[in-house]
Amino acid sequence: MGNRYEKVQKIWDHCAKCSFFAKVIAMDNSKHKLADLAATGGLLHDIGKLIILSLDKKIVEKMTNFQIQEKDSSVLIEEFTVGIRHADIGGRLLKKWSFPEDLIHIVEFHHRPFLAPPEHKDLLEIVYLANMMLDALENRANFFTINQEILKNFKLDNEAVFNKYLEKIDLQFKASHQ
Repeated sequence: MGNRYEKVQKIWDHCAKCSFFAKVIAMDNSKHKLADLAATGGLLHDIGKLIILSLDKKIVEKMTNFQIQEKDSSVLIEEFTVGIRHADIGGRLLKKWSFPEDLIHIVEFHHRPFLAPPEHKDLLEIVYLANMMLDALENRANFFTINQEILKNFKLDNEAVFNKYLEKIDLQFKASHQ
């Protein structure tokens, strides 16, 4: 259980930080009405990963080993080993629990915001950007792996500007969690 608990804690820490980043991004971009919803979406976006962790221990170990050996995306590993992505699992869970459609779409499309319904585009782009910024901080992504159109929408389509903004939000997060 120790290893699973560590993974659950890591997911929780990531989601809490994503929530903070999403709210800051919304506020900084004059999307005040979306800020709380974006923060909630950031908190929930990886709920499907928690469901995957509750699966048979051997499946979880297999996924972990693939990820270590192949240094590949956890999303691809999930599809390969479980047959479904955490975003789809999380979306189905939120539908089952009758969550609002905008939160369901955040969970379902947080890796692929360009596939989401247009009415949730702004909200999804905020959570996508927050999530990708965290991946950049954890060396799982970088400026060039983030959707350039979304970066442009947030005036972050210059690598130096992006890195400065990322550092600013990260420092705000650290200051607020001391």
